Amino acid sequence: MTYALALKLKNAGYPQDTKSVLYHPIHGILIGIPSAETLIEPEVVAMPDLSDLIAKCGDKFHRLSRINPYRFADGYGWEEHYIATGNDIMYFSTTRDQEYKGSTPEEAVSKMWLDIEAWKNRKKPKN
Repeated sequence: MTYALALKLKNAGYPQDTKSVLYHPIHGILIGIPSAETLIEPEVVAMPDLSDLIAKCGDKFHRLSRINPYRFADGYGWEEHYIATGNDIMYFSTTRDQEYKGSTPEEAVSKMWLDIEAWKNRKKPKN
């Protein structure tokens, strides 16, 4: 997971607890139990693992697939990537499943969590 993606998660409200690896852009990965002051520093972010990300997506998470790299004879094709599929994330969507592509499983599921949170926090129309 990149620092930029972990920062997006933090800014969207992803829990910044001590169960995750913490990362500082200057000092790198922080080892050991961080102090309360460290946890609130704006540049320190949690780097959640895949199982935590899936758990935070809850029942919206459906599956995670690995797409193998493929090359045609002329050189065109696609790189290995991962697709996280979620159920009913966009409540008024015309399709039931939504797909989130990432270069790692964590990136794909992180994108799903960000979308779930965006829809959860969206203001409902007044009747």
